[in-house]
Amino acid sequence: MPPPGYPKTPKPTLSGYLNKWLYGTVGIPQMWLTPDNEWIDWSFNTAVGTVNWRIERVPGPFYLQAIYNLGAHVLLTNCPDNPNLPPYMEDTTGSYGYFGWYRKQNNVDGSTLGTVTASSDESTSVSLTVPKQAENLTLAQLQLQTTPYGRAYLGIAQSYGTNWGIS
Repeated sequence: MPPPGYPKTPKPTLSGYLNKWLYGTVGIPQMWLTPDNEWIDWSFNTAVGTVNWRIERVPGPFYLQAIYNLGAHVLLTNCPDNPNLPPYMEDTTGSYGYFGWYRKQNNVDGSTLGTVTASSDESTSVSLTVPKQAENLTLAQLQLQTTPYGRAYLGIAQSYGTNWGIS
């Protein structure tokens, strides 16, 4: 028998989002995201306003995870770099701040509408197909696929109704 109050349903907070999630789990260096950065509030509030509030009623950390994952996705795909800081990363294509580097590493500004089904070394050809589960995704949902945090949020958002009977 589980202990009383199990499973815990933690409430998302701006402090937890910044200190435990963005600095801890996501690993954003504080030099590149100072606590007074307006994008922290903006991304957190965007997530709070977007995530279906009914998920909060599901026992466990699902609502908190949905808020924090969506907030991180919004922050990582939109936050500009501070031009007064030295480059975070340099390569043959240029110098990047942390957020520019993250977007480049994850091809956030590119698009691939399908998954590889076949490839060939001799002619360097690739065949793509759109999987059944992705056929009806919106542009916003496709954008969520560009970061691991967007994918984690999308997984929670798409499954809450069937898993927990909320409609």
